[in-house]
Amino acid sequence: MRKLRRASTRKLMALCLAIVGVLAVGVAIANAIGTSGSPPPPKPLPQAVHGALTAPSPVGITARISYTSRLVNSSLMTEHTSPLLKGGSGRLWVAQGGKLRIELQSDRGDSQVISDGHRFLLTDPSSHTVYTGAIPQHRERRAHGEHAPSLAEITKGLGRLERFAHVLGPGRGVVAGRPAYSVRVEPRNNKGLFGGVGGAWDAVRGVPLRLSVYAKGVSAPVIELHATNISYGPVPASTFNVSIPKNSRVHTLATGRGNRGLHRSGNRHEQKAQGLAAVSKALSFKLVAPDQLAGEPRTEAHLIDSHGSPAAVVAYGKPLLGGIVVIERKVGKSKAGADRSGTSNLPHVKIGGVDATELSTALGTLLSFERGGVSYTVVGSVAKTKAEAAAQGL
Repeated sequence: MRKLRRASTRKLMALCLAIVGVLAVGVAIANAIGTSGSPPPPKPLPQAVHGALTAPSPVGITARISYTSRLVNSSLMTEHTSPLLKGGSGRLWVAQGGKLRIELQSDRGDSQVISDGHRFLLTDPSSHTVYTGAIPQHRERRAHGEHAPSLAEITKGLGRLERFAHVLGPGRGVVAGRPAYSVRVEPRNNKGLFGGVGGAWDAVRGVPLRLSVYAKGVSAPVIELHATNISYGPVPASTFNVSIPKNSRVHTLATGRGNRGLHRSGNRHEQKAQGLAAVSKALSFKLVAPDQLAGEPRTEAHLIDSHGSPAAVVAYGKPLLGGIVVIERKVGKSKAGADRSGTSNLPHVKIGGVDATELSTALGTLLSFERGGVSYTVVGSVAKTKAEAAAQGL
């Protein structure tokens, strides 16, 4: 495993998506080989991990799930707030080939995450919004008949992980009626709000049973997903045939190699620009990217596709560990100064005399404003005071 402090912004973004993927699959998995009310026997962490990686994979899962979210202050929520923000219960299906469907129920329609193993679709009926994109591809050793990492390789990998993170575990307990091992990973040298992740997996089958995300200095998880009432067996292919709701706004996210560039047929943006000079040249507006923001040095700049137009992503420091990411894009004339009714519940602050909306969560802050026909989004695992200081520096 590579050190987070050396990871590029793209890799950190891919890691974020991978965490979401693991979180999603993680609910899918207390299997039906009987239920045991006793914790598993004590094992060193490398052996517990090795057992999980070499255990047979389940064929399919149908489950009831519980999702907890403490990201946003309750004062910002209404009865129609998406369950993606306030939590909820629902169902989950998993089949071989990376097929996944998660359904969280709400009064305004069910939020869903659907994947065929290559692309994902996330629907949020509360805002009539759909997000889609490619899933970062990586080698699936077991899927291609290769051997799982050896015990020695796992031990070495955990040793490398310990260089930049505290690894706590394995704990022993019972999760979803199954004997389970658990672990928690907390980053070292962390200046941000992100406190780490935790997980538990079936001691017999080796599949995740629970995944939690923590804020720094807080013992209770900010986000947690786990399965209940699970049945194990084949899942009909029709379960994963979900269409995009009508009248939805569709946003395509750049998430890995499949979406790295501006894939616009017939123009020169087939290869994504990297570096400040190349990104600036590719934009139709003046890029604002000072050497430092809020005490963090500029570390990376690259181009992304924003609704078919080039936009810039500039990173300062390490985004997951107290750094900042700034996204800059041109705003069309029809959208400039448009009504922001969708953000009316969010707090407003002044950035250089310009009105900005701010969403402060337990894991970080997102701040957005427009100036001179350009939209600026500042996001990071930082408190709102640091996000505001970064925005003031643009």
